[in-house]
Amino acid sequence: MDPNQVAAEIAERFTTAWNRHDMGEFALIFHDDASFVNVVGLRMRGRAEIQHAHASVHAGPYRESQIRVEIDDARELAPTVILAGMRSELSGDERRPGEVRRTVLTLVIDRRGDAWGIAAAQNTLIAAAPPVA
Repeated sequence: MDPNQVAAEIAERFTTAWNRHDMGEFALIFHDDASFVNVVGLRMRGRAEIQHAHASVHAGPYRESQIRVEIDDARELAPTVILAGMRSELSGDERRPGEVRRTVLTLVIDRRGDAWGIAAAQNTLIAAAPPVA
């Protein structure tokens, strides 16, 4: 098992589901008991809650959003556990026309049976640097 390959597959599924606004498919990337902390600190517990929360924003201000995810690093913590660091760029938030939001996304990915999935996710907004005086 190559941690970068597993992380790349998860990132591809994440991106594809997001950009198609298919939150049913998006939720399937997560294990049933996963947790997800979003950029405003909202903790979602379990696949159903992750799906519901994301479906709500994709029916609203994210309905036209597009995301790009890039892997910074991925490493094996144990034979069935990977820690992956990624960066994302989100555009199309109706509340912020023309803005590209950048985040650091940290995932704990583990294998249960034959399937790899996200056990935990933390998404952190990268604040814009203040202008240089």
